[in-house]
Amino acid sequence: MSFKVLQPGLLSLLQDLGRFGQHEIGLTSSGPLDGEAFAWANRILNNAANACAIEVSFGGLQLQAQTDSYICITGAALDFSINGVNKPLWHSHKVVAGDQVKLGYSSQGCRTYVAVAGGFNIEQSFGSCATVMREKIGGLNGLKLAANDLLPCATVQHHDRLSLAPQHQPVYAESANLRL
Repeated sequence: MSFKVLQPGLLSLLQDLGRFGQHEIGLTSSGPLDGEAFAWANRILNNAANACAIEVSFGGLQLQAQTDSYICITGAALDFSINGVNKPLWHSHKVVAGDQVKLGYSSQGCRTYVAVAGGFNIEQSFGSCATVMREKIGGLNGLKLAANDLLPCATVQHHDRLSLAPQHQPVYAESANLRL
């Protein structure tokens, strides 16, 4: 029961809300860079707020479902398809074993989140599955996703089909205002 990574994209990491209370031993909290998109991916699937999902930087991720489940893609604007059929972001979508999920590259924004019903079942390190490559903790051995990685998850046959209405979806501008 898993998803297989066919192409990892530029940088794809497993993330949850992060690890807290570990600063005294020198560990960063990590977690998603776009907390809102991460939260909505899990909420749309009725997952726990801290369920493990994939954070994709700029796109290019390709997965193959090896079990029946539901997925949700949120965050940066990009093309997303299941078996070559374009699908909308911010919606739950059924996938069955053998389906191929493909993310294009982002046109606005940087981070996209791929969540599955129930979350990915990744062993926690210091209380979190969040990947920190510098310390090589979390995720799959503390590394970015690579081709042929297997991401364990539960089989889900039935699920509510939920989505976030377009007027409530964040808008990712081409530039950001920074305050000093």
